[in-house]
Amino acid sequence: MALEAGQTTIPSAIFYEVDGAVLIGRKAIEAYVDGAPGRLMRSLKSVLGTSLIDETTRLGRERTSFRDVIAYYLGAVKRRAEQAIDRELRDVVHGRPVHFVDNAPDADRKAEQTLRQIAREIGFDDVTFQFEPIAAAFEYERQISRSCGSARSVTARPTGQPISSPMTACASAAPISTASSVSASSCRCSASVAP
Repeated sequence: MALEAGQTTIPSAIFYEVDGAVLIGRKAIEAYVDGAPGRLMRSLKSVLGTSLIDETTRLGRERTSFRDVIAYYLGAVKRRAEQAIDRELRDVVHGRPVHFVDNAPDADRKAEQTLRQIAREIGFDDVTFQFEPIAAAFEYERQISRSCGSARSVTARPTGQPISSPMTACASAAPISTASSVSASSCRCSASVAP
């Protein structure tokens, strides 16, 4: 479903204009690049799992918590999706990095818990997570499904992170698994996906 100008994805960017208007996604980036007065915030998930999530940031004359910034962004995306499908969304599968915080399992758990709380606060009842490399593989598989047969494999390799084997998402009924090599069947639709 198209959520922004015919696109199925929205960059995690939010722009607070000085007059109080708030833009998200590509419009937020465009406003900043065009020199509009205001404040652009990107990489919103980077504060999850850190002490910054409980801090505030200045937006004009006001201070806003990073938690509220993330909630606004996610709420705006939720509302767009609901408008596109003409019904309320109560369940969500959030993409998440393999590690919100490197080498800090407690902070990583806190980041996921915080994102789950925010999602529930904006109206989701059932909140689950999918690692972004796996989600990217599923999306790529969905895109190639029109040109390939029903059996194909996609290998997702998280960039910048040491892994012992690639994560594999198989389009057939097989569960997600790890494998050291993947061969595609059918029309040779295999690919490495780096989010």
